[in-house]
Amino acid sequence: MLKVGFISYLNAYPFYYPFQKMTSEELKGWELVIDRPGKLNRMIHDGELDVSLVSFMEYASNPEKYLLVPDIGLSSKGYVDSVRLLSEVPLTELNYEEILVTSASATSVAVMKILLHENGVDKFRCKTYEAALGIPEGVAALTIGDEALTEKTNYKYSYDLGEI
Repeated sequence: MLKVGFISYLNAYPFYYPFQKMTSEELKGWELVIDRPGKLNRMIHDGELDVSLVSFMEYASNPEKYLLVPDIGLSSKGYVDSVRLLSEVPLTELNYEEILVTSASATSVAVMKILLHENGVDKFRCKTYEAALGIPEGVAALTIGDEALTEKTNYKYSYDLGEI
């Protein structure tokens, strides 16, 4: 049985679509696992998947474990709307605050930390929340994927990390 991981977000759908069109007979010997990037990263790292899209951070942390397929990946340049830092205060005022970070994407957390540093914010705490439960309320929260695109929140500021 070949276990293949697919990211459960719309932007990854082109990778999954050909398999969705296959008949049950054509899929014999395949097990398709559809989940958030963070969960797929853990599964492939632990040997529970044979093939999967993985986040950049998972690959960068363990390059010896993976073989990259050339010219295939999910990336963006500029505004994406699906990776957002939500905040009650302006971005530059997040020093000494707790930022809730999604469990769904280590790469997004790393990008957020870099962008905060570039904006003079170096003294903050991160607390992980379970993305499947929705976006929690706090001073600030990082969210990605479907939650970033569809969930309504009461946060005063919304920063698109791709745009920044």
